[in-house]
Amino acid sequence: MPSEEAFITLYYTDVFQITILYSVNIVIATFYNFIFYLAAAIALLLVVIKQDLDLCRNIAYLYKSMMLVYFAEL
Repeated sequence: MPSEEAFITLYYTDVFQITILYSVNIVIATFYNFIFYLAAAIALLLVVIKQDLDLCRNIAYLYKSMMLVYFAEL
């Protein structure tokens, strides 16, 4: 049976790893949110300025696929 000291060490190691994973997930989520807003802004500009609906549709498909990747990683 492990000693109390070993148990406490394992507990704090797990808490530290969970904290790191949570922080990494926040960074990834922030990056994806930035990309999503950038794609939405580009699509809006294309509709307003060039009125290029095909390119806007392609950006929307890219946005949708990135959303699927993001939620698959959660």
